[in-house]
Amino acid sequence: MRKENKMHAKKIKEYREKKGFTAKQLASMIGVSPPSITYFEQGLRNPTLDTLERIGDALGVDPRLLLDR
Repeated sequence: MRKENKMHAKKIKEYREKKGFTAKQLASMIGVSPPSITYFEQGLRNPTLDTLERIGDALGVDPRLLLDR
């Protein structure tokens, strides 16, 4: 896993857990499968910019915060 992917993954999981959402709940809110959230959080796949925007909206954070290093 590349370092950038790991950083993004940590941010997504961190904000999701702060909001008290399960991966399944977040997936349902943004229209992706629960395994997709797991892949994003483990750094195995990168979400598209559109998906990052939907994640940010669902978590109530600026999507750019999910990319910050």
